[in-house]
Amino acid sequence: MSALTLGTLANASPQPSEVVVLCALHQLHEQAHFYTYADLSAAIERLHPDVLVVELTPADLKDKVEQKNKREYQNSVYPLLRQHNWATVALEPEGRRRTELIGWLRGAEQELQKTSPQKDEAFDTYNDTLFKYLLSQWQSGADVNASWTDHLFAVKHSFQHGLYGAAGRTRVGGLEPILPPANHQGCETESREAHRSDRRG
Repeated sequence: MSALTLGTLANASPQPSEVVVLCALHQLHEQAHFYTYADLSAAIERLHPDVLVVELTPADLKDKVEQKNKREYQNSVYPLLRQHNWATVALEPEGRRRTELIGWLRGAEQELQKTSPQKDEAFDTYNDTLFKYLLSQWQSGADVNASWTDHLFAVKHSFQHGLYGAAGRTRVGGLEPILPPANHQGCETESREAHRSDRRG
């Protein structure tokens, strides 16, 4: 699930904060004429968050580091942060915790490739087919953020969890759980090949 989480916090108010999860497409924005980097920027501007929670490490957020696959940051998010005085929070861990999570993921993937190469190949085919289908069906940013998109990713997450088991519950692309919270299943928009390329880099 690749997401920007935006919170509108009422000052000195006991009312619950409003939290909006906005899905981004990483590098796929470059193929999605219906949901460009400019469209993403406009959507964030309309939300006008008091707090912007991003899928970055604290160091990458601080230094505005260019992202290899999550290109919405240098093309949308960083420019907005230079324009607005929004508080920001980085979601991804770094240091020892990040190394540990990546180690779990790589171990799970290597084990699957070694013991069940056919299943690994099947998941690659499934993932590629899913994204081709989504790119053919999405017509707007609203579709990317729609419940039917969430449902398709819920199925994918269930399949992925079944393949990798407990050791593979965390992905390195955004270090997100394979099975997200029940109230929001989607927002994972990084292709399998991009995910592998990111690990190699």
